[in-house]
Amino acid sequence: MTDHEVLKEKLREHFAGKIVRKDLTKKMKEGANVPVYVLEFLLGQYCGSD
Repeated sequence: MTDHEVLKEKLREHFAGKIVRKDLTKKMKEGANVPVYVLEFLLGQYCGSD
């Protein structure tokens, strides 16, 4: 495993359900007229981190 993969695995292990992928937030923001923190909350609640 690369260092990046090891770091991602440790983050998932210790912060399960708290990680939000910023690339998904950016994609959603293009079509939504809501604050970014709302999108991040919804993605964190209903979408997997992987």
